[in-house]
Amino acid sequence: MQFPGLTDLDMLVLCLLGIGMDNQEIATLLRMEKRTLYRRRQLMAMRIGISSMQLDEFAINTISEA
Repeated sequence: MQFPGLTDLDMLVLCLLGIGMDNQEIATLLRMEKRTLYRRRQLMAMRIGISSMQLDEFAINTISEA
């Protein structure tokens, strides 16, 4: 699935969400503040066209389709 509005870092976050990592683990791994990750998640969801609450489910489904 292609989403031209997503950056490489956005795609990495989606992959990490897709394998079941939580926000704290992702923020620690990527060395970013939790609030920065939260904002990135909001922007990613907006670019994809879903609500930020659906992002985890979207990531899991996208990874399982790959």
